[in-house]
Amino acid sequence: MNNKFLDSKIFYKLFDLENIAIRKIVIFVGTPFTKRDYERFGGEILRENGFEVWFYDFSPVLYPKLFTNCVYPDLYQPKNYVRFLDECQIKKQIEELTPDTFIVTTLIYGSDTHKIYKSLSKTKIPYCLLPQSTFPIGNRKFNSKFISLVKKIFKFRMDSVKNILYKPKFSKFWGIRPPEFCIIANENSLRSNKAKGLIGARTKILWAHSLDYNTFLKNNKNNNKVFRNHAVFLDSQAPLFPGDSLAMGFKHPLTVEKYFPSICRFFDFVEKQLNIKVKIAAHPKSNHPTYPDYYGNRETLSGATFGMIKNSSLVISQGSTAIQFAILLKKPIFFLTTNELEKDPIFSSDIKAFANSLGKEPINIDEPFFVDWEKELLVDEKVYDEYINIYIKKRGTEELNTWQILANQLKAM
Repeated sequence: MNNKFLDSKIFYKLFDLENIAIRKIVIFVGTPFTKRDYERFGGEILRENGFEVWFYDFSPVLYPKLFTNCVYPDLYQPKNYVRFLDECQIKKQIEELTPDTFIVTTLIYGSDTHKIYKSLSKTKIPYCLLPQSTFPIGNRKFNSKFISLVKKIFKFRMDSVKNILYKPKFSKFWGIRPPEFCIIANENSLRSNKAKGLIGARTKILWAHSLDYNTFLKNNKNNNKVFRNHAVFLDSQAPLFPGDSLAMGFKHPLTVEKYFPSICRFFDFVEKQLNIKVKIAAHPKSNHPTYPDYYGNRETLSGATFGMIKNSSLVISQGSTAIQFAILLKKPIFFLTTNELEKDPIFSSDIKAFANSLGKEPINIDEPFFVDWEKELLVDEKVYDEYINIYIKKRGTEELNTWQILANQLKAM
């Protein structure tokens, strides 16, 4: 057997199972399930590798406000899909999983997901963590003491106690079983997830990459002519579509009244300065018309972000995760901020961290500014390559889709 795979005897010893082949893979997801999720979480690739693939959607229980109010344009219920409406249903379904099942969970362990992990830990079903990708994060120390004091005085609730008790570092005291596998993109992700990812001493690390890199692998193979005839703005959900804020329970600082007039003035400026059109790459969980008046009737496309970036001469962002495509394709990136974002210490700090990671400074488009276009249009490939190594893909790892890497591992047992 290729030594990059875990030896089968060790594998079954870890699982405390007899020699049972994995035939069914169940993916745990925590937000309303979409067609994009089906592809991102390997639905077709795992099926083509001979596995029966199921998706368990826990969003009605974990994020009821998001589930009730989401306007995702591509909500999807494939054949092998279960949506859970209460905790009793969750417990029963997990208890009935057969021994030939393997679970991949995207759920972060915490007070909301504790009972799911508890039910899973009572079984002998092997499971794998798929942690969220890591990105540059700003300095949160400047306000942590103040926020902590305010919470203690004004917001002390049982929920706060639960959040402390069910931190990953205490999970072993609650009988939570560490995962058999953890899919990791890079060393930074491994360090970040050793605490919050429940990684144990016997957890096998599968080196892969960020899920966006799968899109890069799939779509960058063709040699289609690159036109570079437009700039791309990477749309965020806020302020029109508060999906993330509904899930996480915070209010986004951007407002429709201030944000869209400001961003359109900046687009006008870019178009005049560079003699190109600005197009909008719609956030995958937004629902814009094709030529929205609030974006100055600019073309706004959904599900086309990679191609739009590939054919662009400039990418504009506040810190979208889709920046990964621009970095992989070696595109110039312009970072912007606004007065509303600057008033929020977390958002402003994160935007600056994103920009600084590529040697840039965000420009506040609500204030008088000067743009050095020669500098902004410069791509420092060494800096970009280092970003890829730190946040997207560890050097030397396989050039395969994440889910093919997992399938190869399971079939080799």
